[in-house]
Amino acid sequence: MDLIIEDATLIRLPAEGTTTVHVRFKGGKLQTITTVNRRSSAQQVKTQRRVVDSSSTPTSRLPNC
Repeated sequence: MDLIIEDATLIRLPAEGTTTVHVRFKGGKLQTITTVNRRSSAQQVKTQRRVVDSSSTPTSRLPNC
């Protein structure tokens, strides 16, 4: 069985957060696909900035429990 993909080129653009794939099929047809890059595992578990900012309230202002 012959493969249908002749060549594929991946172009990763970290600044834009995307990857572009240029696929060339047998017979000459070209197709371009652009996808959003997944966040790294470190970025997925990182505390959001708004949470950090909201937790910087001085404890003297918090009600006693």
